[in-house]
Amino acid sequence: MSEYAWKLSQVPVIIAHLRDSMIPLAATDYDRTRVDGTRDPALPLRIEPMQDADDLWAALTAYGAVIGWHITPAPHALTTRLTASVQWHEAGDAAHTITAWLIHHEDRIAQLDLTVIDDHGLDVTLFTLIGRLLAKYRITPARLRTSPTRCRVCGEHAVRAEWAPDRTGTIHRTVQCTVCLTRYDPTEEVTHEPAVDVPAGSETSPPFRPHHQTVAAGRDADAVA
Repeated sequence: MSEYAWKLSQVPVIIAHLRDSMIPLAATDYDRTRVDGTRDPALPLRIEPMQDADDLWAALTAYGAVIGWHITPAPHALTTRLTASVQWHEAGDAAHTITAWLIHHEDRIAQLDLTVIDDHGLDVTLFTLIGRLLAKYRITPARLRTSPTRCRVCGEHAVRAEWAPDRTGTIHRTVQCTVCLTRYDPTEEVTHEPAVDVPAGSETSPPFRPHHQTVAAGRDADAVA
């Protein structure tokens, strides 16, 4: 799981939250019982979350449309989602379709020369908006973590990377062992090979040894015997 995939995976979560936030509280003048026989007026939607949802949808579809034009053939389901007018009760599914396709083509997208996106700042607009809305509405992000790597302290295969926004909406990456809670420099790549120092006479388990080395050592011992 990359930061790119993590950010895009939050879009359906944000849209679902904003969709629910558009509905006003029950305790309003519009919810009071009408007794004059006239038809109840339609409840007004909250303007701010509606505008934020519109901005996020516009940023996602603008970015997706450029990527879809460069990576062909784009599936019909994607192009339909990008061009059709979407009702907000359907926006979550539509956003999932778009973001899932983008994540699936992440490697190809990274190799594209997207001067159009750079010139217009489409990626900056989208990904900045994702972080800002997560922070603004205090939305709990979907927890999507990378595959675990081996901890250099405890030796467990439990070091994972996660992302989370701060109060300003800036996304930060953290890397931590879920067993011994050792934190690593997020800019440092944690390798899969162990580097565990075990003091002489320690009662702890011995350092990890690859299977082929263990087998070879056993054969050498048999030969000496």
